[in-house]
Amino acid sequence: MSDELSDDLGARYGYAPPVDQLLTLGDPREQRHDEYLSLGLRPEDVPALIRLAGDDALWRAEGEGAEIWAPVHAWRALGDLRAEEAIGPLVALLSKPDPDDFDDWVGEELPEVFAKLGPKAIPPLAAYLRAPGHGLWARVTAAGGLGKIAQAAPETRDTVVATLNDLLEDNASRQRPPNERGETLNGFVISELITLGAGETAPTIERAFAADRVDETIAGDLEDVQIALGLRERRDTPARHYLLDSRSGAGDELPDDELEPPSRFADLPPLPAPGSATRRVTVERKAKGKRKLAQQSRKQNRKQNKNKKK
Repeated sequence: MSDELSDDLGARYGYAPPVDQLLTLGDPREQRHDEYLSLGLRPEDVPALIRLAGDDALWRAEGEGAEIWAPVHAWRALGDLRAEEAIGPLVALLSKPDPDDFDDWVGEELPEVFAKLGPKAIPPLAAYLRAPGHGLWARVTAAGGLGKIAQAAPETRDTVVATLNDLLEDNASRQRPPNERGETLNGFVISELITLGAGETAPTIERAFAADRVDETIAGDLEDVQIALGLRERRDTPARHYLLDSRSGAGDELPDDELEPPSRFADLPPLPAPGSATRRVTVERKAKGKRKLAQQSRKQNRKQNKNKKK
């Protein structure tokens, strides 16, 4: 992009060099994460980067201009700068998307950014995770951020495990909510504990399953989790197709390609090893997939309600 375009966009949105360059980079999937500091960004640019990461004008911008991607580049740059002063604003950013239409970029990227920002992000993320009123996917992202920090800074592992264990214990002991959101969060919390190899949390996990407070489509049932934690070698019961079970149980009509014979799942391999790249990718895809399913369900419900009113 030309310097002239940077100047034009910078003047329009109120950003000076070198921060204004982020308005011209376009699709983040075409930008290497290690190139941001080569743009001349320095610690003194952190306040402008924080403002850019949450800029309402850019979050709500329409069209296909390069500038709509600038917030993503801004939080990546803050991570590269190890800008601890950005922790609070970025945690607050979890609440910026519509809770019922959560932004996949926030869910997939901010945990990685928090890992770069380091252990000081643990207390605000833990507080956010436990505070009432936050959306499901924002809390799942906060849990993911804690897990990523523990992986990047092993000395924080016990603190993060204790935080996630306490949350799971609290969720399992509370009265069952009138929806599955609590169960879904618990499933992702257990997945983070698996990734951290937190076998010491097995009693809490068992209580959560016993209370029927875990979405089994995330990390599997109790036997799957115990295998992933290294607490058992094999299942005592046949493996199940959790997606098939959950959707057919809800009365959903399944596509033909999902109606596979149960015998196809009798010899499923155990979950990937704790902390493996395969497990992390699988969990992130499940989160994204469940968000999309939830969005489709809400759209269908709105359509049905609209037709009823007619």
